[in-house]
Amino acid sequence: FEIYRSASQGKTRGTLQNFERERSFFEQEMGSSPAKLDPNQVLEQTRARVQRATRNLPRFTCLGTVDRQYFDNPPVRKNMLTAPAPEACPAVFVEPDGRIPQWTDRLRLEVTVADGREIHAWPTASEFDTRPIDEIVEGPITTGGFGGYLSDVFDNPGTHFTFMGDRVVNGRMLFEFAYRIPLESSHYSVGKVRRLTAHGGSFLIDREALEVVHLVIDADALPPETGACRDHNAIDYHRVQV
Repeated sequence: FEIYRSASQGKTRGTLQNFERERSFFEQEMGSSPAKLDPNQVLEQTRARVQRATRNLPRFTCLGTVDRQYFDNPPVRKNMLTAPAPEACPAVFVEPDGRIPQWTDRLRLEVTVADGREIHAWPTASEFDTRPIDEIVEGPITTGGFGGYLSDVFDNPGTHFTFMGDRVVNGRMLFEFAYRIPLESSHYSVGKVRRLTAHGGSFLIDREALEVVHLVIDADALPPETGACRDHNAIDYHRVQV
């Protein structure tokens, strides 16, 4: 699925304007040449910007569009005759790129942050629903794209970062990092059982703008009680006008 984040990214834009002095000082210290930029200092400057932006998210709401694609038959009710589901997850996951989904659906939800977590509402609702998202929406769904993922990765003292190298994407000079959050530091839960899991992944930073532009999250192997074989998220971030 893809969630179009307007208010969250707009808040990031508005908040990041407060750091132009910090950025100018950083550029004076490091020099304007990309070759002179220290990846670790770029990471720390970017983390500071992300932390200040995400900590102000309770002031904003966002209307998100969720497009879901299903590449297997939809689940049937228990009283229907059907072949038994596979007992084990595949050893190798095949990405659905290029495959035609068997069916699709689209959801629209409002999202905001309250008590340190994301809460949701249908667009016509009079108030936000404080229940977990998987008690509001049936089928595969996740939450965190409004700011939760960014907070867990960049505002978490237990996160371990590793610089992976330079990338150029659409003419933008980027730094690529890998990250790892062990179970004892993770706030990432999976399934209706709310099972906390360690996770890792990678992200791209625009080293000139000091902004996260792409984040990939992969949870560790999931226990059977979660009802899932894999938890994978890839999010693109960009600025929008509020």
